[in-house]
Amino acid sequence: MASQRNLQEIFAVVAMIQRFMNDMVKSCFKWVILIEAGRFLFLSGKRTPEYENAIKLYLGRYTRKDFKQVYRNFPRAAKLEVIDNYPMPLNMICMQ
Repeated sequence: MASQRNLQEIFAVVAMIQRFMNDMVKSCFKWVILIEAGRFLFLSGKRTPEYENAIKLYLGRYTRKDFKQVYRNFPRAAKLEVIDNYPMPLNMICMQ
């Protein structure tokens, strides 16, 4: 079973691949890929200026009512039982 640190790295790589794909897809589908990239960037816990747009799109799409919508959208491997086990930027949002 992958450690939490390994999962964060995997999520960051998946997000980077999706961001790369975003550049190659016609503009009508770009927002879908960008939202998916935002999901994995959000889960990676990494925050950089170039990630913020994708993360905001993802959170805007899935946090319309409450955080439970975001949690239900997490991949199974990312569904932790204890909020404190998430990286700092995530657990702050999870507590809202």
